[in-house]
Amino acid sequence: MAKQAQELFLSGKNDAAMRLVDQALAVSPQTALLHFVKAGCLDKNGNHDTALQEIDIALILDKNDKKASSEDYQLQGNILLSFADKQAEALKSLDEAVKLNPGLNDRDGFHVFRGRAFFGLKETHAALTEFNLAIELNPDSASAHREKGMLLWAMGRNDEALAELGTAARINPDDKEAIKAIGDIQRKPADLPASTKRSEPPSPKTNKVVTGYCVYERKNGMEIKNPRRIKWKNGRHAIRGICGSCGKPIFRIVAKEKP
Repeated sequence: MAKQAQELFLSGKNDAAMRLVDQALAVSPQTALLHFVKAGCLDKNGNHDTALQEIDIALILDKNDKKASSEDYQLQGNILLSFADKQAEALKSLDEAVKLNPGLNDRDGFHVFRGRAFFGLKETHAALTEFNLAIELNPDSASAHREKGMLLWAMGRNDEALAELGTAARINPDDKEAIKAIGDIQRKPADLPASTKRSEPPSPKTNKVVTGYCVYERKNGMEIKNPRRIKWKNGRHAIRGICGSCGKPIFRIVAKEKP
């Protein structure tokens, strides 16, 4: 049942995994994997304190299994990242994980976790190094591009931030955090270099030029040909069309159109 619960959790069926874990724990409370999966489910549901308690139990039960303990420490580090005052602890847990399993250095997700911890500690150079390593290992990692974009934005490097966030949104169109960040940057022209300042784009119903950020050319203020207003599944509004320069898809986050 533990493996089945883990498969449900990994496939995104959090509630089903949680129900199965609770049933299994009533029969086998000493099964470390069940506590590991429960910790992951609780963390996804926002119950971070209880998740830490469960992963602590898993670590005790897995004390003689290096590989399993490594996974436990990695999850513990990820959970700790949810607490603003526990970034250093998160980094220690991740360091313990890689000591037990050096192969984690070959996982892009591991470097994303480490980068987030360094970001939380305001060690921007170390964070940027980790995110770059993650992208080098997996150029299609939406989370790595998103986290790098958020870091660059915090550093005031807005054009570069837009490029990374745009890549994240292109890889995963459902990445709400990346899409929101793009909109926030684009709606604050005062934060952008003078050469890239643009006012809010008009409705495509007018004859005025609509501009946006092209993730392919990595340039802001590119003309959007054939613009049309769309609404994504997450409820956000955007103008989508074709880049007037390269001819590839381009979009711009916009506010909801007034009736």
